[in-house]
Amino acid sequence: MDRILVTVSLLVALPLACDPAVAPIPGQPEDGVPVGTVSLSPDRVLHRLTDVELLTRISLDLRGVRPTPEEMDAVLADPSVLDDMIDAFLLDVRFERRLEDLWSEILHTRNGDWHVRFDVYADPLYGGWTEEKMVGHIGEEPLRMLSYLAANDLPYSDWVTGDWTMANVFLGNLFPVTYPENTKGWKRVSYTDHRPPVGVLATNGLWWFEGSMENNRNRGRANYVSRVFLCDDYLEHEVVFTEVPGDSEAALGDAIDTDPACRSCHQTLDPIASHFYGFWWYYHDRGLPEMIEEYHPEREPLWRDLTGIPPGFHGQDSRGLVDLGRLVSEHPAFAPCFVEHAWETTTRTDVDEAPVDLSGIEQVFVDSGLRIRDVFRALVHHPAYRGDDARFALKMATPELLTSQVEGLTGFVWERAGRDLVNSAQGYSLLAGGSDGDVVTSPPPTSNVTTLLVQQRLAENAAAHVVQADRALTSGRLLFRDDLTFEETPDSGDDQRVRAQMVDLELRILGERLDPNTPEIDELMDLWALAWSLSERDPVEASWSAVVGVLLRDPDLVMY
Repeated sequence: MDRILVTVSLLVALPLACDPAVAPIPGQPEDGVPVGTVSLSPDRVLHRLTDVELLTRISLDLRGVRPTPEEMDAVLADPSVLDDMIDAFLLDVRFERRLEDLWSEILHTRNGDWHVRFDVYADPLYGGWTEEKMVGHIGEEPLRMLSYLAANDLPYSDWVTGDWTMANVFLGNLFPVTYPENTKGWKRVSYTDHRPPVGVLATNGLWWFEGSMENNRNRGRANYVSRVFLCDDYLEHEVVFTEVPGDSEAALGDAIDTDPACRSCHQTLDPIASHFYGFWWYYHDRGLPEMIEEYHPEREPLWRDLTGIPPGFHGQDSRGLVDLGRLVSEHPAFAPCFVEHAWETTTRTDVDEAPVDLSGIEQVFVDSGLRIRDVFRALVHHPAYRGDDARFALKMATPELLTSQVEGLTGFVWERAGRDLVNSAQGYSLLAGGSDGDVVTSPPPTSNVTTLLVQQRLAENAAAHVVQADRALTSGRLLFRDDLTFEETPDSGDDQRVRAQMVDLELRILGERLDPNTPEIDELMDLWALAWSLSERDPVEASWSAVVGVLLRDPDLVMY
């Protein structure tokens, strides 16, 4: 079958292939257990990853790129070197970006439903900025704080107790922060408007996303804190509702105070909500940048008038936002919740639907003093992560991971007017398999029509880009071999050199080391020759773009 048809048929069958019991993958025996095969047992299915498969998974999860041929060779020669590689991956600057990508699914500050009127900032008086530009910078603030903790080996608790934040030049001009003059890039800075030192809990980048309607009284923000830091989402609690007499806000407030069904949540939720009145916005404030950029300490006591419920945290008294970071960090669920988030976003599973023992990782986290890198080091050593449990044997790459792979292989980033078309709310994020916490609350577990379409368009553009870029070079090429002249034709007698290039592309893009005379290489050769014959303008670019494009659309690039 034609390589294109094979690829299309595999892509359509991805949901079926996600079940290892239905679609076993052949491999070589090792220690009496077939590598890459599945065997049914009463409690689980076993799918042991090969050394190269495991290296690929770890490299993608920690760096966002596929391993190099040299790294694959090293692991094949001595599997024990993988531990040293893991340490190096965790120190790689790309791990910081991966951490931001993973937590963007939890915070939703990149693609979420913003609660600030950005249109006012289009006025030159207030900066003349577009909404896209503002969202692209502001949503990064909380995520950059988290990656800063990992990069500098600081405890995770600093995320909610620190007296600093992160800002770039844009935020330095927008927010009241101590951004140094005549510098650029992301810097550790502090707010200057007397907001409490509670880390991310006092950032505009968080609360400009998670706002509150006036009659909601900050309860959405309170649940956000509970969901993000304690893994307890009040919206998922089972509550038997009763009919509230009357339709007034007073009747609703009375029910919250007296109805047992309402009190089951509100008795712990509302005291958390009372911490956030320093970020309280009145309706007219949203059109006044000077009112929403600054923290308002004078509004902290508004709970007295609006709910009458003083700040508190699960039965503990609180003086207000100044105490919230400490109370959150001391809660028994704080550290386990981070581990749960790390596991779920990395393995693409839900611990409620696919329970797994994470106590070992939690203990490592606590013993390390809440160091983030130690969590991920322990995570990639977990037997289930390594394939001992087939529930975690195959997973789909997120839009961020798909694009970072493609960029690492081809140098291509799909942008328009400086906007990332795959990973932004203004682009194709949701179509590519992302989530925004609003329209799409969780990413899909398998490919679908729109994710395949995005992958196809990304592959086509990236293939053309890398062919053009490498063709202009004679050495130091990104994807192609230096001995390829780009003057080879189907009739030039350079079959051996072209086949060697096909083998190298299979290895670099998909991690498969094939013999030059295998059927897979024959199919690529046929595709190359066919594209050459059909091109009316530039057969060199058309033929090699077709080959690279079809490899970038392979299921192994998105399911790993």
